[in-house]
Amino acid sequence: MGEPGGLAVAGDPRLADALGDEWLRRLKAGHEVTTGRILPPYSRAVGNVRRLAEAGVVLLAGTDAPNPGTVFGASLHRELELLVQCGLSPAQALTAATAEPARVFGLGDRGRVDVGLRADLILVSDNPLADITATRSIERIWRGGTPCERRAFTASTVEREQLAAFDAQVAKAVAAVRDKRTPYAAKPRT
Repeated sequence: MGEPGGLAVAGDPRLADALGDEWLRRLKAGHEVTTGRILPPYSRAVGNVRRLAEAGVVLLAGTDAPNPGTVFGASLHRELELLVQCGLSPAQALTAATAEPARVFGLGDRGRVDVGLRADLILVSDNPLADITATRSIERIWRGGTPCERRAFTASTVEREQLAAFDAQVAKAVAAVRDKRTPYAAKPRT
């Protein structure tokens, strides 16, 4: 919606050591794609999400990564912040990223803390129930109960190739939208 969300994530010092050059580039690229485009006002999205939540619709947190301006992992912190800006409580936003996706997708071994479950956990130094951006203050990470080192993302050769191919497809779609002479769906696929 033209909001500089990727820049907000890229500029947060609490996430800087875990982003790496490739993720920083992708986060900043999202702002370039939306600059100068005529988009509906962001307030419309905020109002729609608020109405959905008030109506009791189950909301799941997501980022559309690896689209421009989003990356796997770090962009979810921004999504939580946006959900709170839309009127969800921090607890509801955290549930939209944990228990609700597990329930909706039938993943009974995750989404909550209990004996015998998967034990994918993060420990943060501040209270995300008081300030949702505290999820960015990560102290420790466990995946399947095993402690993990927090390190910057470095793409493998295969990942770089996949990201480059995805970027090329996005560039084609953006060019077609800007061109407006031929709808993207009508162009032959390559």
